Amino acid sequence: MTEVIRNQKAVETLFIDMVKAAEQEILLIFPTANSFLREERLGIIHLLRYGAIERGIDIKILTPNDGEVQKIIQDLVEETGKQ
Repeated sequence: MTEVIRNQKAVETLFIDMVKAAEQEILLIFPTANSFLREERLGIIHLLRYGAIERGIDIKILTPNDGEVQKIIQDLVEETGKQ
């Protein structure tokens, strides 16, 4: 069954809860650089960083590249020691 969630706050809460609950791997696709940056502002990238460093979760992100996204991704790679 598919559920459509229209409430933006409910979507954000669900997304954060799913990232926190991941145990092995997180796979994300961001369709635009702005969508990646929006999630960064929400704290999702911080949660991913924590998951990779503290919990050993493999994280893979597919996103369009721009200067700001490149810097954030490079910082993640350096902090986690993973490519």
